[in-house]
Amino acid sequence: MQNYNLELEEDLLGSILFSGEDDAILFDLPDDLFYAKHHKDSYEKIKENHDKGLPLDNGIDVRYLSMFSGKYLPNIKAGIEELKVKARARNLQSALQKSLIALNQDGNADHVASQLISSLSDLSDSGETTATIADSLFSVFTKINEIRDGQKQLGLTTGLDFEKHIGGFESGKFYVVAARPAMGKSAFALEVIKRIASDGIPVGMMSLEMANDSLALRLLTSDVGIDAGDIRRGKLSDDQMDKIQESCNHLAKLPIYFDDNSYVTANTLRSKASYFKAKYGIEMLVVDYLQLMTGDNDSRERDIAEISRMCKVISKELEIPVLALAQLNRGVEVRDDKRPRLSDLRESGAIEQDADAVMFLYRPEYYGIETYPDSEDHTIRGTSTKNICEVIISKNRDGETGIVRQVFIPNLMVFKNRAPHWSEGMSF
Repeated sequence: MQNYNLELEEDLLGSILFSGEDDAILFDLPDDLFYAKHHKDSYEKIKENHDKGLPLDNGIDVRYLSMFSGKYLPNIKAGIEELKVKARARNLQSALQKSLIALNQDGNADHVASQLISSLSDLSDSGETTATIADSLFSVFTKINEIRDGQKQLGLTTGLDFEKHIGGFESGKFYVVAARPAMGKSAFALEVIKRIASDGIPVGMMSLEMANDSLALRLLTSDVGIDAGDIRRGKLSDDQMDKIQESCNHLAKLPIYFDDNSYVTANTLRSKASYFKAKYGIEMLVVDYLQLMTGDNDSRERDIAEISRMCKVISKELEIPVLALAQLNRGVEVRDDKRPRLSDLRESGAIEQDADAVMFLYRPEYYGIETYPDSEDHTIRGTSTKNICEVIISKNRDGETGIVRQVFIPNLMVFKNRAPHWSEGMSF
């Protein structure tokens, strides 16, 4: 099948020139819509004349004017859409040809594949991105109505109490969970993944810190409820082995996909996310963690800014929530108050700027605080900090900030809710 239609291009140009229609869409067509060079050149001249308020046929070669004369499309918009399909086919063919040439010259299949996936993602981004306020309001009203009637939820939910502030992980949004080492970042992410995947929702995880087997072991530990040290050392009874086998069978059915490539740039992250989406239909992506990615900029701050921005781009392009883990700088350790704050985000303020929500994890027990001091809110003074992890929502573009205390049992890698009266959280 030909990936161009010269007759349709002539009919469209004739309709634009001589039909008298002045729809704005006719003068904002994509540059690659026309295959024939003289058609493309003629259209550029038509658009220039329109912008200057001149007659549309001003300065167009008389040979082409006679070619377009008398041509007419009864449905101009349908004709444009057909030509767009042809243009995408040409662009796809070009991308495939370039990949074959690059493969023959470079020989690095992984590199060529990454570039091809990125190119294919670019090709899929050519749709309309503008909308009238009426269209947007109708979409918003429809979503509100569906949520009200119970037909749809606001975002992907885990059932953990911290969601009382963020309302679930919404498509098109970028979430950051940051902490110092040993606070439970990876365990928190895996708990989120497990709970969402348990509802049959596919989730992808890019892990630059841990291998796929290590991630699977942590997920298994949290699911089976057996001490992580005992599992690693093989100190297990027959009953425990039966539990582990049962848990393996359960987890194996969940739509969870790991990738432990340790060399990831902003572009390869985008390519891998597109691959996850195309092959597995993921509805959420988790990245562990931002500062381990690499870049080609002249400063680490710019690298992180580029990667952070790409996480936001991916969330919008693929219409999925992106949850990225991040490391905090050492400034936390030298302060008396160890609770993280936005200024502790390591190496770049761009993370805070790009993220729709920023959450910090903080375990008082880790710093030797056994009970909450008198300086805390009156509802928690004197209470035990054992197995408590605070989820501190410090930025929330669409909702409240606050602190929610979750249970975290490190040796079991488990996050769960406290007793009901502890799930009220604390706003600030």
